[in-house]
Formats: sequence, structure tokens, C-alpha cells
Amino acid sequence: SYVRSLGPDQVLASLLRGSLNSVSELESEGKSGSFFYFSSDSRFLLKTISRAEMTFVRAILPDYLRHLEAHPATLCPRFTSAHQLRLPDGTKVDFVVMCNVFATERR
Repeated sequence: SYVRSLGPDQVLASLLRGSLNSVSELESEGKSGSFFYFSSDSRFLLKTISRAEMTFVRAILPDYLRHLEAHPATLCPRFTSAHQLRLPDGTKVDFVVMCNVFATERR
């Protein structure tokens, strides 16, 4: 199943491989002002989201998973996880990790 195909070990290994210098950052030009970070192997994308977006992601999760299971070739983004990080100053940052649809095998 989709959930079992992307275990936490695989996602974390991809995100943490290399050093922090190997993580690419891209600031959104869109209205949201989100930040995007790519794993060192470009397989995963981390995107900051608003609290309202996090609430929405959590609300649709059961239906989202059912859709992915029923339609493996869907063009919907492939979210792997959702997190909240509390910074030392108390600020909370919500973010999602998703598969990068543009990732290709490097040769």
C-alpha cells in the first residue's frame, strides 16, 4: 500500500543524507510565501504551510489515503508526512514532506 511504500526510515534518510549545506531552499513567489526545501537526492520536498493548511491536511487525511489506494496513478501530490516544529523563540512552523514528482535518477 501507499502508506507502507514510504516508511519513515526512507524519508528521513533522504532528507538527512549529507549535510545541511546539501539541502536546497527555494522561496515561493506565490501569495503564500511558503519555503520549499529539497532533500539532497531531490526525491523529497519539504514545504512550509500555514496553520489553516495543516488543519485542512489533517481533516482530509482519511479520504486522501483512500483515494491514493484506489487510484495509484493519481496526479494528486504524494504527501509522506506532516509536522510542526517549535523554534527556540517559541514560534511554531508547520510543514509537509512530499515526493518530488520531478525527481529523476542521476547518472
